[in-house]
Amino acid sequence: MTPKARRLTVLLLIAAVMVLLPRPLAGALEIPRAASWISLSNLGVLLATYRLGWRWGLVSALTLTGLITLAVLSQGQPPAAIPLMAISALALGLTARWEIQSLLVLLMVTQCFFVAESPVPAYSATVAAFAGLLLLLSTATATATAGAERLGGWRPPPTEVHHSWKRSLAYGLLLASTMAITSAIALQGDWGLMGGWLMLTPLMVMRPYARDAWPRSLHRALGTLLGVGLVHLFALAAPWPPALPIGAVAFSTVTVLAAVKHWHHMLYVAFLSAAVVLFNSSETSVLALAQERLEANLLGIAIALAVMALAQAVLRQRQL
Repeated sequence: MTPKARRLTVLLLIAAVMVLLPRPLAGALEIPRAASWISLSNLGVLLATYRLGWRWGLVSALTLTGLITLAVLSQGQPPAAIPLMAISALALGLTARWEIQSLLVLLMVTQCFFVAESPVPAYSATVAAFAGLLLLLSTATATATAGAERLGGWRPPPTEVHHSWKRSLAYGLLLASTMAITSAIALQGDWGLMGGWLMLTPLMVMRPYARDAWPRSLHRALGTLLGVGLVHLFALAAPWPPALPIGAVAFSTVTVLAAVKHWHHMLYVAFLSAAVVLFNSSETSVLALAQERLEANLLGIAIALAVMALAQAVLRQRQL
């Protein structure tokens, strides 16, 4: 086995372990529903560490813990949750200066789900235990990933400046305004998990340059359709509840592989969509969740494109 293949194998093993580990630990803390989203956050930290290095990995783990804890505490309080999500989206947009926002977006995806329908009761002791577990597992993920890289003799390339601060700020404000719209719809309407999917979709569609977002939105829509198809096929091939966590781990591992190997964005979205649906399929019909995800994604794409079209029209008007 070549060093590159060995490093990839170790990385996928770390991904599988860190996806499985939250389930028994969250169960022991009597917050079993939080396990799925902790697993998803671990995937985000793993990808950030792998592509950006251990410093970014640890910063991601600490930031993620703080933001998700605030999301849990703001449940049922849209006046607090909506500004929190908008500010988080603005911060994500600013990272476009180094063109790393696509590596960090999975962290905010987890925040979207926690603020849309928190699986953790807002009791001080429970929230403290949850925050400790999230911090422990996310830092462990970053440390294990960095260790595997160092043992494999590979270091991520240094980050480089790709956009000006002005362009990055404009992009961040665009993300923040879109997030304010989608989070207001989701939280005021009490959409639950469907609201989480509505909020996350523009984050994965919008780009610093509007012209890049149109093909991205098409890939997002097609990837979601493909992900729904994968879930349907899995539900038909393995209709037993014990198979659902296995499917979630399998699709999560392939999602990491797609990100590491730079597969087409449509495939990455498809596998991520299937993993997210199966993560939460213990409470609701798998096919019903897949259908909700499709509807929320299409609405999120429409809102993102409308906001970008409006921003372009305003910019052209100012240039006249």
